[in-house]
Formats: sequence, C-alpha cells, structure tokens
Amino acid sequence: MPATELPLATVIASAKHVNASYYDAMSVRPIYRSYAIYAPGREPHGYWESLKLREPEIVFDVSKLRTKSDWIRAGELVFHAPTLFDRTTTVAQVRSPDWYRHIGVKLLPDGTMPYLSYVIRENLT
Repeated sequence: MPATELPLATVIASAKHVNASYYDAMSVRPIYRSYAIYAPGREPHGYWESLKLREPEIVFDVSKLRTKSDWIRAGELVFHAPTLFDRTTTVAQVRSPDWYRHIGVKLLPDGTMPYLSYVIRENLT
C-alpha cells in the first residue's frame, strides 16, 4: 500500500488495489455519439425526427486515428462522453415544458441543456 494512503479503522473495508491483469481483462466501453437536448420550442425544425432515424454511432475508434489532431479530438470525445445513462430522466420529461418549469432547468443561450444529452445506443425504429 502506498505511504500516502491511510487504512480505514475497519481494515476489511479499506480499499485494495487490483492488479494489471484485472484491468487488461475489462472490456472497452464503447463511446457513442451524443446529441444536444433542446428545450421544447427551441429545437431546430425536424431535429427530433432526424434523431429517431439515426443509427448508433461509435465515435471513438482507434483504427481511425492517424494524426495528432485526430488523437486530440478523440480525447475530447472521450473526456466529454456521458458515463451514466440516467434512466430516471425520461425522453418524455425532457420534451415537456412543464418539466422544465417544475425542475427549474437552466438552459444555454442556444436552448440546450448543458448537462444532459441524447445518446443513441440502439436503433429507435
């Protein structure tokens, strides 16, 4: 255990480091394209309909990274990729004006929510 870590009072509950083979065996989580959620009345014409027609699209693919700028852009995608797919906030809610009033959602100037996005992980049709 590194010297900078203190064990918990209950040793059995203290963190334990896993070995490299554990990490190597983990599957890579795919990173799908995400799309802005617009508040009702702020969505570009046809936006929602176009999302319903989209296929899932994996945006991080190492085989397509050739240049330094490719890697930088890929890093941005990974950094900003959603890590939690919240099932408590529904599509019906984010498309309802009443939900925005009730929750008090603060929007960006373009009418989008800064902290939620649509992520298409399966075909919607």
